[in-house]
Amino acid sequence: MNLHAMTYFLAAATVFCLGAFVFYKNLKSKTNLSIFLLITSTLLWQIGSGLILLSKDLPLALFYTKIAFIGITFIPISTYHLTLSLLNIKKTKTIILGYLLALFFISILRTPLLLNGVYEYSWGFFFKAGPLHPIFMIFFIYFMVLSFFLTYSNYKKETSFLEKNRRKYFFMAIFIAYIGIVDYIPTYGVNLFPFGSLAVIACIPIFAYAIITYRLNDIEVIIRETAIFAGIFGFSIGLFMFVIAAGEQVLQPYIGQNRWVIPAFSLLLVTFAIRPIEKLVYSVVGKYLFRKKFEYQKTLQDAAEGMSKIRDPKKLLSLIIHIISAKLKLTGVSVLLYDSKQERYRMKASRGNAKDKFINLSPGNPLISWLSEKKKPLTLEEVQKWTSNVLGRSSLGVLKSDLLQIKDRMQDLNAAVCVPCFFRDELLGVLVLGEKKSGDFFSQDDLNLFDALSDEAAIALKNSQLYFEIDKKANELEALYKREHRLFMHASIAFAAAIDARDSYTHGHSERVTNISLAILDYIGPAEEVDRNPLFRQRLQIAAVLHDVGKIGVPDEILHKPAKLTPKEEKQMQAHPSVGANVVSHIKGLRDLIGGIKYHHERYDGKGYPEGLKSDEIPFMARIISVADTFDAMTSDRPYRKRLDSMVAREEIQKNAAAQFDPFMVAAFLKAFEEGKIK
Repeated sequence: MNLHAMTYFLAAATVFCLGAFVFYKNLKSKTNLSIFLLITSTLLWQIGSGLILLSKDLPLALFYTKIAFIGITFIPISTYHLTLSLLNIKKTKTIILGYLLALFFISILRTPLLLNGVYEYSWGFFFKAGPLHPIFMIFFIYFMVLSFFLTYSNYKKETSFLEKNRRKYFFMAIFIAYIGIVDYIPTYGVNLFPFGSLAVIACIPIFAYAIITYRLNDIEVIIRETAIFAGIFGFSIGLFMFVIAAGEQVLQPYIGQNRWVIPAFSLLLVTFAIRPIEKLVYSVVGKYLFRKKFEYQKTLQDAAEGMSKIRDPKKLLSLIIHIISAKLKLTGVSVLLYDSKQERYRMKASRGNAKDKFINLSPGNPLISWLSEKKKPLTLEEVQKWTSNVLGRSSLGVLKSDLLQIKDRMQDLNAAVCVPCFFRDELLGVLVLGEKKSGDFFSQDDLNLFDALSDEAAIALKNSQLYFEIDKKANELEALYKREHRLFMHASIAFAAAIDARDSYTHGHSERVTNISLAILDYIGPAEEVDRNPLFRQRLQIAAVLHDVGKIGVPDEILHKPAKLTPKEEKQMQAHPSVGANVVSHIKGLRDLIGGIKYHHERYDGKGYPEGLKSDEIPFMARIISVADTFDAMTSDRPYRKRLDSMVAREEIQKNAAAQFDPFMVAAFLKAFEEGKIK
């Protein structure tokens, strides 16, 4: 078996991967159609050439030669066709003439005018040139040189980084691919190894990167999947061939006429070897081909986590712009945020992007409407494609006039990509990203990362706004605390009521817990913690009101779930005391309440959360709120159960003294209950 033929089959595999991708995505596109024609032609050439080297006789070799030559004949004109399509140049007559010439050369394959038989040389069979073969070579070289010239001249004139790089990579790809023309040299009797297939293999990643004018998918995915498939394919074929060759030499004397044993064993070996090799190849390709991409993605993800630590909205916006601009080296970055007073999306921060720094968009603007509805990044390339493609536009269900407005707005913003920032279902703002200075376009991985980053940014912005407002309010209330404590309490109760209102079952819970806590305090008697703090009662009142403030971060579907929570959901719910403490920690006047809020779910026996404190390790205030919170929870309806009778709840509190609750607090609770202060 001719092992040299395997290079052709490996090249065919890489070409097939790209062809299958193009066919699957959108064959109706004129660009994709020309790509598909070129790929099909190359596939016929590579498969036919490999079969020629495997042929055992002259007639079979001649048959495979004609198959390969059909592909070879269409390669120059399909390359020229693709070049015109990519450069948006119309030369219909030249294209038609080229295809007619290709058909002419194919029509004379049955005669010796083009192929004058085949001969055998060092690596197998190869065809001999007929009288018209030099004319065919002129046809081949003419369209090849014409494609080079058009691509290079257009590259020199292009001003866009993106388009300039595409032309450069496309030029490189076809130049490397056409090194394969050396395979014609043996036609004239020169004993040269047929390495043209290696040029095809080398050009596929560059070709994949260069040929997609419109954003059909992530080009890096094509490169990676093609490389991986080619590696696995080549290894499996090589292993299969090696085992068969070795088996024939070593095992033949022992198996006699049972020739099927060696191929069967080889196939079994390849089957078990493919999976480990696939994992290895994925790992190697991912590590070495995309190392830089992974590094900057990790940097951005780390930055996204760090955004939650910034409380000032203006500083946060500056950080977001700095991170994206510095790491991706963009021509510009801007942020549009919703202004509830003006009911418009206004530009709040910008770095070298929009032509008009005072640009603002209404919620009804087509660009804002599209982002609100689709909830995913939008690229200018996509919009330009849709405006010129009736089929694509109709499948979107968007009017051309709206698309044109979107296009104009993105151009006004100098936007290559617009990324929506959602907090739940609320569109807080839009990240406006310019082109990369390198000229590279945004890959699907980039867009996915921006999507995730925008979510992180939205949460951080929402939290910073919340913290900013709370801190602002706290500063105002702290100055008025002694004179207007009642006003402060009303604000706190209203805030707690807003949280309780998210769940109809807990409506009024904070107010009831506050009343029960104060009743327990009244029956505690002398206590060091109370005696040394003359404002303890007021501080306990505020802490009890705000003890569940952390539930602002618990999703509605968990709060309203009628069934038992899953471990993951329970963990999210149990985080609310820590979240509440974190919120309060940013309010100067409330920092002494952190212990009461954070540890009101700790148990006296140390089996509570979030830190498993026990006995006197639990803050005095938290031990009071724990009893009050549990009693109100038991005597209130919940989605998963009906409320308990107050006497039953009282017995549960008494039963769990010294286990869940501080016995000292339970004693005070029982006294208040017996006196009718707690019902």
